[in-house]
Amino acid sequence: MPTTAVRTTPLPAVRPARQGAVRRRSAPAAVPAGLGRRLAARAIDAAVLLVVAVAAGIPLGSSVSDHIQQKLDQARMASALTRRQVQVWLVDDVVVGKIAVLIGILLFVSLLYEVLPIARTGQTFGKRLARIRVVDAAAPTAKGRLSLGRSLIRWTVRQTGTVLLLGLVWPVFDRPARRGWQDRAARTRVVRA
Repeated sequence: MPTTAVRTTPLPAVRPARQGAVRRRSAPAAVPAGLGRRLAARAIDAAVLLVVAVAAGIPLGSSVSDHIQQKLDQARMASALTRRQVQVWLVDDVVVGKIAVLIGILLFVSLLYEVLPIARTGQTFGKRLARIRVVDAAAPTAKGRLSLGRSLIRWTVRQTGTVLLLGLVWPVFDRPARRGWQDRAARTRVVRA
């Protein structure tokens, strides 16, 4: 009977796992952004919005100034003709309307500048420069997008916190997570990018 030779390859030796060794590399843990980075990002974002406010405010302010000057000139003329004091209301519907337009422009630009980029990439221009990112609190290592609704909730609560002033400093008191009211409401975290 003929014999056939079977060639076998030896299996690699399996070493026993060391105690405490991790078999699978997990994603790096998201490190919360420090207050300095958050403050720097907020300052940069505020500077960008300030430029927009000045660019929109100068023509509107000039228009309001011209309107008020015209009202004062008319009052002086009426006072000179009647030889009586004339009362002038400086804040009227035209002035209030122009202030409302300025506020509307600022809100619209703020929404475009903050809400959309946070929903899309988790970063505004200031956050990108400060190397921080807004992420989902449930999955902070994932670089997935936030929904537009959550980004809008985050922006709305932050605006409210800014008006109340306590919202600005809340991350100082929230240890160790350093989450602001806006982060709690939208279930987000600000981490290093």
